[in-house]
Amino acid sequence: MAHAQTLVWNLSDAPYDIGYNPSVAMSGLTAVEVHNGQAGFGPMWYHVGAYNGDTGALTWGPPYNYDNGYNPSVATSGSIVVEVHNGQAGYGPMWYHVGYVVPLQPNIIWGPAFSYDNGYNPSIGMVGSTVVEVHNGQAGYGPMWYHVGQVNGFTINWGHSIPYDSGWNPSVALTSCSTASNPNCLLAVEVHNYEQTPGAALLYHVGQVSGSTINLGGASTYDVGWNPKVAIVSSCGEGSTILEVHNGSGAPGEMWSQVGFWSSGSTIEWETAYGYASGWNPSIAAAGTSAIVEVHNQDSTFGPMWSLTTFFPCFQ
Repeated sequence: MAHAQTLVWNLSDAPYDIGYNPSVAMSGLTAVEVHNGQAGFGPMWYHVGAYNGDTGALTWGPPYNYDNGYNPSVATSGSIVVEVHNGQAGYGPMWYHVGYVVPLQPNIIWGPAFSYDNGYNPSIGMVGSTVVEVHNGQAGYGPMWYHVGQVNGFTINWGHSIPYDSGWNPSVALTSCSTASNPNCLLAVEVHNYEQTPGAALLYHVGQVSGSTINLGGASTYDVGWNPKVAIVSSCGEGSTILEVHNGSGAPGEMWSQVGFWSSGSTIEWETAYGYASGWNPSIAAAGTSAIVEVHNQDSTFGPMWSLTTFFPCFQ
């Protein structure tokens, strides 16, 4: 099996907004992005974008304020959008919104915010009506926890919070891995920093969702860096293609993208990491092979945010 080794990005020539901590999700040809409107706690904003599969261009709609908070993360499936965030600049209550995209506006009809746990650095993944959320259980390195939930209208029925490892800055993605023998298979991939030190080891977990729990394999190292984020290509034949982006150090500079392949078990076969742009705090999303979007800050504080697009030729 010959593997493609890297993503070839369409480098944008202009920022799409001013903000901090951007997070992006994709479903079909629709992108949803959320971010802080300042370098700390305060107003959070979202964009809905339309991806052109012929040209690879992404056209963002206007920004809309939807709540106050910090560290927002977003996932989407069909027209459903789920967002999680901290309710303050540090450890404490975490909140979620469920919304529904109105693509012709383009905007989102949001439900109210609900508190679901205490923690820090929440990240959300989604497929169908199933969501998986991961977070730090404290304001620094230490136990990380996950929830599995089911969207019901504008609310989520959450399972218990379950500890799964110790680390920092977790990110999660979710996709269907259904087969004839396992039609309800849902694959979860999580990445995190080993410790709260820029440039330290990056680790991943692979697991399958089972009810309100995840059968997670052990943690494995795949690179070194900072601020890892993960996405999964949802239509690459047998197995799943994993996409990951991260900073190479604890300061703005070269960002790296990495491609991996999962076929079974708890191991991902990773390709070599490649530097693709300069910036800070990248986030990545994928919808099939026709739409892959990355967003990031130009600097380590409030300021210009940029989006990049590409498509991915599946492993051959």
